Amino acid sequence: MRVESTRAAGEGERVAVASLSSDVEIVRWFGREKLLHEPGAVDLTRAAHGLPMLFNHDASLPIGVVRNLSIEGGRLRGELHFATNPKAME
Repeated sequence: MRVESTRAAGEGERVAVASLSSDVEIVRWFGREKLLHEPGAVDLTRAAHGLPMLFNHDASLPIGVVRNLSIEGGRLRGELHFATNPKAME
């Protein structure tokens, strides 16, 4: 993930606009991986109302919500809305 910008979206709300994935080829333990970021390759309908943002993919550690997901220029982008719980404040 690459944070592209941060902004205050409202009183007490902390938001960062980030690139969440891209179509850049990556070497993994099993070989080379390249994610598709083109029309029809990604279904964002489940993300219409936001997706939970978790610390280290741990469902017991929610740290916010990812909203306004879109595919642009070979990247999946979204707004990271951080919660105010202790783990999110880190």
